[in-house]
Amino acid sequence: MAQDNIKETDYTLAFSKLGEEARRHLPMLALFRGYVSTANIAEFTRIYGPYKEFMGSLPDEAGFEAILVDAGCTGFLEEGGGEAHKIAQGAEEFLLGELQKTLSEKDIEELSWALAGFYSTLAAKLYEKIITGEAEVSQIIGCEEGNILRSIETGMAREEWGWLQALSMAVNASLISTNRGEEWSALRSSLLELIGKEVDPKEDTARACLWLFLRFNESMDLRETGELKGAEEGFNEVLELLGASEEMESESHVAETHHQLGLVHQYCAKTKEATECFEKALELKKKLKDDFGTAMELHHLGLASHMEGDLDRALVSFKAAKEISDRIENKHAVANDLHHIGMVLHEKGEFDAAITSFTEALEMSESIGNTAGTASDCHHIGTIYQDKNEMETAKEWFNKSIAICESTGREREKAMAYHHLGLIAQSDMLFGEAEEWYKKALEVFETIKERQAIVSTLAQLGVMNASLKENLRALSFFGRALSVAGRSRLPQTVDVLKGIAVVMDDMGEESFLEAWRSIFNGNEPPTQVLKQILEDHATGDSPAS
Repeated sequence: MAQDNIKETDYTLAFSKLGEEARRHLPMLALFRGYVSTANIAEFTRIYGPYKEFMGSLPDEAGFEAILVDAGCTGFLEEGGGEAHKIAQGAEEFLLGELQKTLSEKDIEELSWALAGFYSTLAAKLYEKIITGEAEVSQIIGCEEGNILRSIETGMAREEWGWLQALSMAVNASLISTNRGEEWSALRSSLLELIGKEVDPKEDTARACLWLFLRFNESMDLRETGELKGAEEGFNEVLELLGASEEMESESHVAETHHQLGLVHQYCAKTKEATECFEKALELKKKLKDDFGTAMELHHLGLASHMEGDLDRALVSFKAAKEISDRIENKHAVANDLHHIGMVLHEKGEFDAAITSFTEALEMSESIGNTAGTASDCHHIGTIYQDKNEMETAKEWFNKSIAICESTGREREKAMAYHHLGLIAQSDMLFGEAEEWYKKALEVFETIKERQAIVSTLAQLGVMNASLKENLRALSFFGRALSVAGRSRLPQTVDVLKGIAVVMDDMGEESFLEAWRSIFNGNEPPTQVLKQILEDHATGDSPAS
């Protein structure tokens, strides 16, 4: 085994003690980074014809393993034996010097270039295994990461686009799986800069394919981080390039890009544009006989219709999605479809049918261990019983949801249940209990920075205290809600202002101003806005709440 801090002079002595075969082939390790695999070095030297000509002999895999074991014993490797050997710190530099004694710079460059090509082929094979879910692949890529990154540098130097795509896809999987997204983002930016913005698939298909992978990947990251304008631009550019050449146009890739663009529009509440994208994706996935994808597009069409308020159309889409997911036994999707069917039925006022749908979703989620689904289903069943004015049953379901959330750490859902228990207590005129529930909800919402929920809970506390003529406490809650809502530009700002206007009307302007300044350290309230709200209410233009 290697010594911890072996000096460069020790390498010279250690190298002299190796056998002739080891001294001939060990310098080859200078071209590797981090780890070297016995199988890979044996395979590369076997398929790369000039290697034997360069070195004068060609060991088989057992021969290379013996060489690497000797290298481990003399300090060139930190680990001896096994499949992957870690190259000792400083050994590469010494071995490169030995390699330069044997080969010319031109020969070393050719050898290095051939090794990069070998790793591009290996990377493509590893990526295929990643897609099929083979568990040990991530560990393999982790060991080979240095060699893959080195091959990317070589590929960038010669602009070998086909190699770079296979290599970058594999290193993307490695860096993302080890939570090093910033490293991947930097590498992706370097590759995109090298490729340039003007990409013509008719002139260079490999270059265009690499650009497509990188730009699509970048757009996905932009979508997930909320940079929706950039994501929309990126996906549109991908679609434009995909349509520029018959060789480039992959129906599955086009379908997925339409789907991702639809998600961007959906997040921006642009339901018409989202629907158009999901419909295009749906058409292609039906053509490809992709049942999983078809069901997914139908589900998202249901979501878009629900957002638009077209409940009947949403119901048709969710039921069609469920039918396909049932057939292909995708239980997660079935549970999700049933959940959303329940939401639509609830909104349509079909309470019993909604409870049936949520109960079926709950049973499905329980059978597959989907705790997020079970908590949400319990919560929604509680809201239906709340709307049916069956408060004791509603409380039972909210408490079931809380129990699941507490055991699984689902804070947001737990706080939502607290809020609803507060509403029930308030409706029963148990105002002290209601405030306790609201404050428990508020504590969680503030911890997880759920701004809309913070505003809703503070506003509800304001409404409740205003109804009790506890105007100072009401102003305190409303004022905090206004601060959060205004700072985040939330749509609830208008409703909060209406609540404050009601308190001002009840107190009288002079008393209101004095109270507000006292509570909020001399700050002035938006008096003119509040007066306008009251004036509109008096004329029937905009009723105050």
